[in-house]
Amino acid sequence: MLSSPAEPRTISLALCVEKSKCLIWANGKGKRLRGNRRCLINRAGVDKSSVSATSMTESPNNRTGTSPATSSQTNSPNHWRGVVDPLREASREAPVPTTPVIDDVHAPPSWSLGEFRLRPLRLADSTAWHAYLSDPRVTEHTSFPDLDLPAVQAMVSRQLNGYATATSCRWALVDPTDTLIGTCGLSNWSLPHAHAELVYDLHPVFWGRGLMRAAAHRILRWAFDVARFNRVHAFVMTSNAPSIRMLEALAFLREGTLHQFRVARGTARDFHVYARLRA
Repeated sequence: MLSSPAEPRTISLALCVEKSKCLIWANGKGKRLRGNRRCLINRAGVDKSSVSATSMTESPNNRTGTSPATSSQTNSPNHWRGVVDPLREASREAPVPTTPVIDDVHAPPSWSLGEFRLRPLRLADSTAWHAYLSDPRVTEHTSFPDLDLPAVQAMVSRQLNGYATATSCRWALVDPTDTLIGTCGLSNWSLPHAHAELVYDLHPVFWGRGLMRAAAHRILRWAFDVARFNRVHAFVMTSNAPSIRMLEALAFLREGTLHQFRVARGTARDFHVYARLRA
């Protein structure tokens, strides 16, 4: 019995490799591709080194299970509109990233954000940072552990060491009185692979004002245009809706979900991975 038109149908693929052409079949329809390229479609159970085919799903255009290459609709000019060509996608030339140029990380730049400012962290910022990291609202959807003041002071010291060793760079977001109200920056640098992780946190009094988005936007400009990182990614707990909205507003794309990726105060939690590329 055939399924009704409203029901989704499984797409099956069949593959034929000849001397100078490759034919892909999907839902009983086919398309010729130029060149003598070997097909790399394993999702359909196709052996990429031999001539093989999967069984075709029954469809209105191929109910007999015969070769869809005989379909009279194959040559229709609109036949393949909207269908992803996996060979073309696989053959796209990948960018060749350059090693990031980190000339000013020993003295990170400062930037104005209206009445607020991004500047390098100082050890004296530890007290203000600890004050809002002690608020459960801030750490609820993060992997921050419970932190006392000495632990936060050690965090600041690690950030200052990151400046010196060119392994990370985290800025202090400060108010008009130069008091720390948040942090934002790039950690876990891999200079050979030209990528870094975006990290951030903000005092809840300043939530909903777009401050962290503005801070992250400025730091991303530095990361891509000055330091020349090729990729910046972020790990965000799947329950952290405001953070997800901010990343998507900054043109980050969700690449997947890492299950039980980090332990948050004794519980293994799932995290989405988001990324943005320079090009």
